[in-house]
Order: sequence, then structure tokens, then C-alpha cells
Amino acid sequence: MSTLELSGIVKRYGAQTVVDGLDLQVGSGEFVSLLGPSGCGKTTLLRIVAGLAACDAGTVRVGGSDVTALPAHQRNIGVVFQSYALFPHLTVSENIAFGLKARGTPRAELARAVDAALRSVRLAALADRPISALSGGQQQRVAVARAIATRPRLILLDEPLSALDRKLRETMQVELRQILRDAGMTAIFVTHDQEEALVMSDRIAVMNRGAIEQLDAPEHIYGQPRTEFALNFVGLSSQWRGTLDGARVRTACGEIEVPAERARDVGAGGLRHEVLVGVR
Repeated sequence: MSTLELSGIVKRYGAQTVVDGLDLQVGSGEFVSLLGPSGCGKTTLLRIVAGLAACDAGTVRVGGSDVTALPAHQRNIGVVFQSYALFPHLTVSENIAFGLKARGTPRAELARAVDAALRSVRLAALADRPISALSGGQQQRVAVARAIATRPRLILLDEPLSALDRKLRETMQVELRQILRDAGMTAIFVTHDQEEALVMSDRIAVMNRGAIEQLDAPEHIYGQPRTEFALNFVGLSSQWRGTLDGARVRTACGEIEVPAERARDVGAGGLRHEVLVGVR
């Protein structure tokens, strides 16, 4: 069953279409990254799912229920922002308890949920520490703990690792993925960092100009890109343009032999085709 289903999502700002008729399904427990350059619509799409922005057309379903018209606080979706959005005047445990208190969770149940969230991110020893006394990685884990403490149906992460230095970011990529897997969370992760997406994702949606160019497993995004944009945005490659003739491509630099199955896909009908060959 799909935890999230987006159908025909459109978002415009004046004459500019930021999200253009987008469809996406995310399965239960799946980690899907929205990968693309700045301005491609990935953060806008995340805000639409969260209920922080309204779409101009289309439907948002979470757990099979239509939530398109519901406000953010009624969607049961957790969000981890790029800036973490932690409350500096509250302790670690008080930050994690904030959403639970807003829901009127009984005190005993609240204490158990906060304790479980702290243990899941390995911060139980820092429960009473002020936010200002934490490192960047610790603050990131508090933000994740706060998001999962309410047991949301879906968790959205908007470039939560971008403020960390490279070494810490690489460590937190593995930790964050494991935390969410252990919690059984379905997650949508926004990033413009291709390495981050390749390391963390079950599937990657490569976005360009408000649409998804390719939605696939990381190894297929890298090894079998379906569009020229996906080829160029993810990874490096040498490229030649030429004419497909059977299982060979004739280029200005000579002939290149291509896998027979790929040649059959492109050369259906026995016609010669102008093609682009990319070699990782």
C-alpha cells in the first residue's frame, strides 16, 4: 500500500509554473529522495505534501485518505526543516515533547514517547541539556526525534544535512537512514546533493522544471538514465552524439558498440536514429 500518492499536482506563482502535473507514489517504509537543482520545485512539492502550501490542481493522499484540503496540523506528517527549527529556550526533551503536548497527550504517555524518541537517536543522556549546548549533528538528531515522536504516517526532510561539515554530513547520512529504518518510517528527502541521494535512498526522483525526469532505484538512475538531464545531473560521463546502426553508434570519433538490448530499445522498427552515448 502507498503511504503517499500525488496525482496531477500543479503549483503556480503568477505566470510561473513551479510544479507541473506531477504524479508520485511512495510505498510504506520507503525512503524516496527528491533530487534536482535549485528552483526545480522539490521544496515546493514538499511544502504541498506537508500542507504548508496549497496546490492549484491535483490530489494529495496519505495512507489512502485525501488530505488535499486539510491544514498541516491535521495531516499527521512530521517535518524536519533545513534549519531544524528547534526552540532554543527549551531543553532537548522539551523540544521533543512539544508536538505531543500540542496534541494533548497524557503525561505518562508523553514521557514514554519522549524517552523512546531519545533512545532511538541515542541522546537519552542529553535529555536535560539546552539546545545551545549541542553540536550540529546532535541538533539534527533532536529535530528527527521530535518529528518521529508523534508517530506520523510520513516524515518529510528538507535538506536537513546541508548545514553540517562534510565529514559529519557523511556520518549523519548513515545514522539518519538507520534511525528512520528502525522506526519504520516512510520518508521523503529533499536534496540537491547527488551523492547524498545515491547513498540514502530506496528510490530517487530526479526533478527538473517542476516534473520528474526519472523515478528509479539509485543504481538505475546512475547506470541507466532515461533522459539527457538525468545523465548529466547525476554522476560524470563522457558523451558522444552519433547515429545508431544495429548495435553500433557511428560518431565523429569512430564507432562505439552498445549493449544489444539497449540498441533494440532505441532502434525499434529498424530505422537509424540520432542518439547520445554516455559512458560513466
